[in-house]
Amino acid sequence: MQCTLTEVDNYDGSVDLIITTMRVRKKYHSPVLSGSAYLSGVNENEVTAKMLEILQG
Repeated sequence: MQCTLTEVDNYDGSVDLIITTMRVRKKYHSPVLSGSAYLSGVNENEVTAKMLEILQG
């Protein structure tokens, strides 16, 4: 699902992964991954691998 950063608290703990392009300092129950690589095109493969690792647990 897509939401704003202010809405993330509503979904924390009930989603498998939080992907954001914003810098986040708060600790969440759900794992957080930076999705900036998909905007810049740099390190996309590494981020995708980390995402799959998290989701496959």
